[in-house]
Amino acid sequence: MDHFRPDQWRRLSRRHPSGFDARRRAVLLLELTRIGPPPNARAARALARLERRLLGLDGPARLQTATLALAESMVELGRAAGDLLRVGDELGRAVALDLAPPRPQAARPSAERVPSKDSISRRSR
Repeated sequence: MDHFRPDQWRRLSRRHPSGFDARRRAVLLLELTRIGPPPNARAARALARLERRLLGLDGPARLQTATLALAESMVELGRAAGDLLRVGDELGRAVALDLAPPRPQAARPSAERVPSKDSISRRSR
C-alpha cells in the first residue's frame, strides 16, 4: 500500500466523495491481493459486510459506520492478541519445564529392605 496520508484522504473525501470511495476500495482490494489467500478470504468477507452496512448512507453516516466497524475490528484484534499472549505464556511454561534439568530424587528405603547388622550398629552409637 502506498504511504497512508490522512490529510490527503480527508481532502479527497471532502472534495470528491466518489473518488475517495473508489480509491478506498482499490487500496483495500490491492492489500487483500497482496496478503494472499488464507487471510484474504476472511478479510474479503469482512469488507463485504462493511460494504453492505454502508449502502445507501450519506457521507457523515458512512464515516460514522466505518469508524464503528474499525473500532469493532480493533476490539476483536485485541481479544485475539490476548488469546495469543495466553497461549504464548502457556507454551513458554511448558518449554521451560521440558528444558529444566531433572531434579534428583531422594532415595527411599523399600519396604522389603532389611537393615544390615552394620547399619544397626552405626545407628546405636
